[in-house]
Amino acid sequence: MKSIIQTEFRHLLTLKWVRWTFLSMLAVEIVSAIFLVKITQVQNTSHLSAFEMLGFTFRSGFYTVLFFLFGNVAISIASENNSGVLKTILSLLPNRGDYLTGKCLAHVVLGIGFTLAALVLSLILGFLSGDFSCFLEGTYIIISSGDLWKSLFLATLIIIFPLIAGISIALFFSVLCRNSGMAVILTFGSFLALSLTGFSDLTLIFDFNNKLLTHYISFPLNTFIALSKGLPSTWKPDIFYLIFGSILYGGLFFFTSLALFQRRDFSLNTLIYFMSFYL
Repeated sequence: MKSIIQTEFRHLLTLKWVRWTFLSMLAVEIVSAIFLVKITQVQNTSHLSAFEMLGFTFRSGFYTVLFFLFGNVAISIASENNSGVLKTILSLLPNRGDYLTGKCLAHVVLGIGFTLAALVLSLILGFLSGDFSCFLEGTYIIISSGDLWKSLFLATLIIIFPLIAGISIALFFSVLCRNSGMAVILTFGSFLALSLTGFSDLTLIFDFNNKLLTHYISFPLNTFIALSKGLPSTWKPDIFYLIFGSILYGGLFFFTSLALFQRRDFSLNTLIYFMSFYL
């Protein structure tokens, strides 16, 4: 398993989309920083804190990472299957489940690496915009710099959960579809559908806002940004919904992907095979 993860990770680092992801993240964070400065000037805001700059740019960079990462996870297995490379690889491995698990973990490691890179860049932009000081209202400390650093650590740790869950969802569609284009469409289509449902007023039927993962992907960094502005915010109970939802979605889609992948004819196209798997 370890050798598969290392091989897959080294292979990922040679792909062009990895470099494009980093460059896009870099550009998006810089543009976001300029935009925030301009907005502050237009609104005549007296003070733009370094923590606010950090949170705003980090959120933008993280979303950029998710976009590229989920899209490329979606085409990973599907493109190998479509080109015939997957058949050759699996013929050399005693357990095809190890290959899928290794590929998933390699993308998780890469995603965490990108997230930390986005954080480092945001720290630099925050440092350039001012001091990482506490939020004051007159002479009264609304929130200390120590508490803000702790909130940043917590937010960075928590966003890893939806990142892993999203990779599992994208991997599921990559296993399900023979065509990589269809896998990408279904991946982003499912996230879009979940997002629209999460923001719809359907609470009379079912409390979607407390259940859908997409509603909570932005929660950690949004909470940190609110705290950096001195706004009243709390981590509970949404932090538990995010962690539980991420584990639920991630586990469900990954183990379903693993079960499909283990079957010899998993590469059949369309959702008909998925339905026959359970019937």
